[in-house]
Formats: sequence, structure tokens, C-alpha cells
Amino acid sequence: MLPTINGRTLGGNSDLCFLKGAKQVYSIIASDRPKAEWWGSMENSVVSGGKFTGDGARFRSDQPSYQQMLDYSDTQFDMFADHDEAFDCFCCD
Repeated sequence: MLPTINGRTLGGNSDLCFLKGAKQVYSIIASDRPKAEWWGSMENSVVSGGKFTGDGARFRSDQPSYQQMLDYSDTQFDMFADHDEAFDCFCCD
């Protein structure tokens, strides 16, 4: 019953697993913010004072932290969210 996009199950049983790529994680964060909040809190619980200190205490050092990805996601929006209908055009007439 997990959603499948282009033959891939993005969520899986480990929603924001650190083994998933950044694009996949961003996609999941956009649709389910509470999951990112949990992962961010877990990541922050192992760093000094809630800040990455360079000691390797992040799930992945080659991607932004979960909190950074969550913050970035907050600045994005769906450009077509308010447009349910297609624009008038004559291309198919």
C-alpha cells in the first residue's frame, strides 16, 4: 500500500533513512514534515549544543543535516497549488 512513483517506492519502511539520496529525502519532507522533525531531533541529539561540530556526529556528512533540509523545504512552495484547471489554449483544437 506504499505509494509508488515511476516504479520506485520512495517512502519504504524507513521513511527518511540516511541511505536515501537528498532528492528523495526532500520529496518526502515536502509531503510529511513531522518525519523530518523527528529525524532532525535525533540528529541534533548527538551533536554538541545542537550544532554540527565536525566530529562526524551526523547521519551523513555529504548532505545537509535534516534540520537544514527541513528549513529549505519551508522556503519552497508548489507553484501550481492554486490552479486546478488547465490554462485556456487552442493547441489541441
